[in-house]
Order: sequence, then structure tokens, then C-alpha cells
Amino acid sequence: MRVVSIIATSILVVGLAACGGGGGPSDLNLPSTPTTAPVPTTATTAPASTSGAAIGQPFAAALVAHARVPTLAVYDTPGSAHPVRRLANPWPAARNDPNVRVPQVFLVDAQRDGWVKVLLPVLPSADGWVRAADVTVTKVGYAIRISLVSRQMIVLEHGRVLWQGPAAVGAPASPTPTGRFSVRAKLAAPTTQTAYGPYAFALSSHSQVITGFAGGDAEIAIHGTNDASILGRAVTLGSVRISNDEITKLASVLPLGTPVDISS
Repeated sequence: MRVVSIIATSILVVGLAACGGGGGPSDLNLPSTPTTAPVPTTATTAPASTSGAAIGQPFAAALVAHARVPTLAVYDTPGSAHPVRRLANPWPAARNDPNVRVPQVFLVDAQRDGWVKVLLPVLPSADGWVRAADVTVTKVGYAIRISLVSRQMIVLEHGRVLWQGPAAVGAPASPTPTGRFSVRAKLAAPTTQTAYGPYAFALSSHSQVITGFAGGDAEIAIHGTNDASILGRAVTLGSVRISNDEITKLASVLPLGTPVDISS
């Protein structure tokens, strides 16, 4: 899989509002010089022996729907006459560069007689039905699982552990949302020497306490960090941070639509 074909390589201004480490800027308007976000005094460190429910779930390959049309109509129910929303495909992933666009890919929840039920990247979390003719449904053999209790992230490949390690998660005042989400976009930083690391995976999740940032939605992301001391701690504005080495490796492996299960 070619990284360049699925990662936008411009300066990141994508409205990932929960990406801050503690008090720094929390969207991915990445600075060109190294910075370290301050760690709040409310930060806590998880005991190493605990684990969350998402980590131990049985593995099953997920179904994902790839939009095939330039504007994807979404309906409340199968057979509805009028769509409740229309989604541009590809969608603009960087507000500062209209040329950075990413294909619409969704997790599939159900299929029925010419219709596909997908999980939508909206707040509050919702699903919707799209016409089967408007999407291509495929399987994804990867999965990301994150435990907010143990502050661990695990990546599975066909049920096999590809990577597991410590992750920084949301602070008590800005918790990382729990639930089932997916990777919407993979974005590269203009430089590897940033507080956000070299890559960010934009998720179909939104902060439940931050309503917006810098004119964009408060989307949650998984990204790197230039401060390894925060890994395994609850210090962010909602984002999930892992080591730069691992986010770099995963950027060339995980496809769009990879399911992300986050548990408390």
C-alpha cells in the first residue's frame, strides 16, 4: 500500500480540536518548530495491571463502505424518498488547502435489500442508510482498540497483535469519547518535529465537551507526540497519542475505515 495515496501531505488544519496535549493549540495547525504542550496538574497515571473491555473483544473483520459517487445521499430509513443529508466525496480534510481531499469511507452496521447502514462521522453519533449502488463494501482485516482505564492501545491484524503500547488519553475534564468509530483520514505533518508527531489519524469521533475549535468541528484523532513522558497518562484534550515511531509505522499499514473501539 502506497502511503502517499492515502495521506494528505499538506500543513494540517483539519479541525481536530481535541488534539491538544494539555493547554496548547488543539487542532492540527502544526507549527514548523518543535513545541511541547504543557501537562495539566490533573493528569493521572493508570495502574499497569488494569485493562479495558475493548482490548479483550473477540476479533472479527469489519465491513466498510467506500463511496462511489461525488455526492453521497444519506437516508433515515431504507426506501426513504428524500435524503436527510448529503456528503461530498471526497471530503475536504484540510481547511487551509482545498486540494487536500479524502475519500468517504464508513463502517457498515447492516445491509438490507439494496441498502447499507453506515456509521456517520457526526455529533451526536448517528447512523444512516445509503443506497448499495452508491458504495462498494469491502472487508478490513485491521482493528484498533483503546482502553482508557489502562491507557493502552492495541492494533490487530486478522486477530493477531500487530502492536500494543501505552497511549496518552483525554484528561478528566476533556475525556476521550468511548464507542465504536473509524479512521476517516490519515494526515502527514509538514515536519516531524511537532508536538503532534509526524502523522494523525482523524477519527469519526467528536469531543463531547469541546464544541468546536478554530472554526472546525471538535474531531478526535490518534497522533504522535514529541513528549514521550505523557504516554500512559490522561492529559490530552481528548485525542489519543502514541509514540512517533509507532504512528509512522501504522500510517503505511492501516487503511481508511479501520475500526476503532474505545472503552472506559
